[in-house]
Amino acid sequence: MLSEQITVHSIQTSKAFRKSISALRLKLEHIYYNTPEQNGHIESFHKTLKKEYIWSNDFQNYHEAELVIKDAFVDYNQNRIHSSLEYLTPYEFISKWKMQHEEKKEKVINIGNE
Repeated sequence: MLSEQITVHSIQTSKAFRKSISALRLKLEHIYYNTPEQNGHIESFHKTLKKEYIWSNDFQNYHEAELVIKDAFVDYNQNRIHSSLEYLTPYEFISKWKMQHEEKKEKVINIGNE
């Protein structure tokens, strides 16, 4: 079980949606229409998805769009650099973070063995 509760930001207000959120033990925070400042991260993601993956294609059908969007999610989450991650890809950032924390861990172990 997660130590922190996951929060869902949504404009959804239906009883069925709120019931699902409750059943999943998630926290629901209502956001208002036309207020991107309340959910800036997802607004930024949507802008990137449109500009870099969708608008540059001329889809002939739903299936083509679906394939491109699936690939876009993989690319965005694995290969694309992110300014919030020091202009590294998520994989590069995680690798760097792990190396730094392993080095710190080794230093603590070495200090304890002296």
